[in-house]
Amino acid sequence: MARRLKDPESSLIKALLKGTKFENELTAQIGLLQVEEMQDGEMGSLRVVRPHKKQSLGAIAAQAEFTDEDDVPVSVTLNLNQDGELFELDIFKADFSPLKKFPEIE
Repeated sequence: MARRLKDPESSLIKALLKGTKFENELTAQIGLLQVEEMQDGEMGSLRVVRPHKKQSLGAIAAQAEFTDEDDVPVSVTLNLNQDGELFELDIFKADFSPLKKFPEIE
């Protein structure tokens, strides 16, 4: 079921976009997004819902890495769709376990 971004999710996307060529245009869209949680074993990945548009993976907007509370490495990738719009926040934990704490990247 689609929902708005939670504050930590929104903050993470803004931090990932900071300093990229996409920052100004895409940061303005964040408050309007509707997302669905991806079936990724509770690692925290999200896909942007655009009900009247067929989307496919386009480009990578930003990437970051951090360590979860249990010392397991986590990678975060912010992907764009074929039209350069926000598409998904892909979070991958190295051991495939559920994310313990949503990352705070500045």
